[in-house]
Amino acid sequence: MKKNFVEELKWRGMLAQIMPGAEELLQKEMVTAYLGTDPTADSLHIGHLCGIMMLRHLQRCGHKPIILVGGATVKQAKIRNCFIGVILFHALFITSPLAGQNMFNNPSVGEYFRSFLAYGIIVIAIIINLKNEKERKLANFKA
Repeated sequence: MKKNFVEELKWRGMLAQIMPGAEELLQKEMVTAYLGTDPTADSLHIGHLCGIMMLRHLQRCGHKPIILVGGATVKQAKIRNCFIGVILFHALFITSPLAGQNMFNNPSVGEYFRSFLAYGIIVIAIIINLKNEKERKLANFKA
């Protein structure tokens, strides 16, 4: 049974108001939603996690989330790392259902693992980048 995205957000206290017809659309068909964020912003706070969590709930309800990450990826990216990242990310889409099928006789298990792994790596990369940026600012301040 497909979960109701709007009811999930209301239950969690994450929804105050909604556009007329949005709940019906979300129940009727799969919707793609995106969130753009800059994890290197000076004003980054725990509230930024709310949007990411909302996309996760959207995914659990059968919809398609997309996260656009700026700042950290632009500042630190090197062409070689980008190619490696793209290859590894797409390899997850190929291997995770196969791994789930081979280990648990259920490709969905592999898909859940892929989501956990992909988003976990993104969060770890953001945390590492924020720590490095803070250290660079501190070093520049002392100099």
